[in-house]
Amino acid sequence: MKWTWQWLVAGLAVVSLASVAPATVLRVPSEYPTIQAGIDAAVEGDTVLVADGTYTGDGNRDLDFGGVNMVVMSENGPELTVIDCEGNFPDLHRGFHFHNGEDSSSVVQGFTITNGFRYGEGTEGSGGAILCVDSSPTIRANIIVGNTASAYGGGIYCYDHSSASVQDCVIGENIADSGGGIGCDYECYVAFENNVITGNVASSGGGVMADSCSTVRISGSTITENRACYGGGFVCLQSSGVITNSILWADSAETGSEIYVMGSCPYFWASLSVSWSDVQGGPSGIYDGGCSHVWWEMRNIDADPLFVAGPHGAYYLSQVAAGQVEQSPCVDAGHPDFPVPEGTTRTDEVCDAGRLDIGYHYTECVVAVGEEYREEIRTLSYRLAQNYPNPFRSGTTIAYSLAAPTWISLGIYDIQGALVRNLVRGAVSAGPHQVVWDGRDHRGQQVAGGIYFCHISVGDHTETKRMVLLR
Repeated sequence: MKWTWQWLVAGLAVVSLASVAPATVLRVPSEYPTIQAGIDAAVEGDTVLVADGTYTGDGNRDLDFGGVNMVVMSENGPELTVIDCEGNFPDLHRGFHFHNGEDSSSVVQGFTITNGFRYGEGTEGSGGAILCVDSSPTIRANIIVGNTASAYGGGIYCYDHSSASVQDCVIGENIADSGGGIGCDYECYVAFENNVITGNVASSGGGVMADSCSTVRISGSTITENRACYGGGFVCLQSSGVITNSILWADSAETGSEIYVMGSCPYFWASLSVSWSDVQGGPSGIYDGGCSHVWWEMRNIDADPLFVAGPHGAYYLSQVAAGQVEQSPCVDAGHPDFPVPEGTTRTDEVCDAGRLDIGYHYTECVVAVGEEYREEIRTLSYRLAQNYPNPFRSGTTIAYSLAAPTWISLGIYDIQGALVRNLVRGAVSAGPHQVVWDGRDHRGQQVAGGIYFCHISVGDHTETKRMVLLR
């Protein structure tokens, strides 16, 4: 089954749940010139379907559902559909603003949202990519990267009784004062399921921040390489946090390298429950600032998750069955009563089965079925993975695998087909490999932002991946 078809079915299924009336699909840009024009024409339960491309300027940023519950989704996923907010000071913009009571049938799905920039106090300076005020949308399968907020939520900010659901997203390299990746404040209830939150920076809560009687539930997610002064991965202030089947690893902070918890006595206590998760430092990775209850519950571990790069990102788990030498301790270590998602932690893209693995699951996978599957794996063994991150700013990792030692050529080409830089040219050993492109040409000069292609030649086999460089 083709990915495009799976993508459309997943999004349109939301519509059937949202309304019994027939839903209309409004297409951008073939029928409506901008995303906002499609939104403005939609009625309850409609879908605004956005074609591949990079969308900029008025009508393609500061998008507002206006209280109408609908699905706004890309046709082919976030790697091919970019909302570039082009925000800076004093020209302030973000991707989406929910503030009219939208509910969970309001869906944003399948976009890269980047270059949002907000400055000011309160909500004015919050939610670099997405702001939710007393609204409860579903935010699914997006890449939220390179956004900035001077106050809260560099990527996403939920405020004032919002109950958002964030699923299957990659949230990375965002910056804020509090909640570099995501901020939740003032009696919000936010559920995070199957997300990667990485490389975000804040003073408080590098990855995730919960404050002022909010509740945050984190399940099946990977939180890594975020930085803050307090709570590198997660800060929980006068709020409740529940973490299950998740990895918090290699985050850093002056206090609470992974988690910082603190309440305000006597009325506003904080609470944290961690179970079936991998937390670096174990209980010592959690700082208890007082007026709080911390429950380090059953079957947590403190062990290197052994991340490896794979076809769609850098946070697969090392597994012997997929060709790695070591077995990640997070494999088959999740809660036995939790269902196994349709996804994978394996670099050979075999769908997970049996017991749940801890951490993020990539949603594209293949089911192992006898000889047909083995032939597919032989094909995949000569594979060029999608670069990660994508889109990217300063550098991106390209992973590839070889079934046997051979001569290869791997290079970067511009949109006109001209060679920009050779990354690999020569004999390479069998197995998985990766190389980093720093956005420079063969002379060491930075290239302009735009679309580039990574092309590999292995004997008679060639493969190409599309990349987006942001400047």
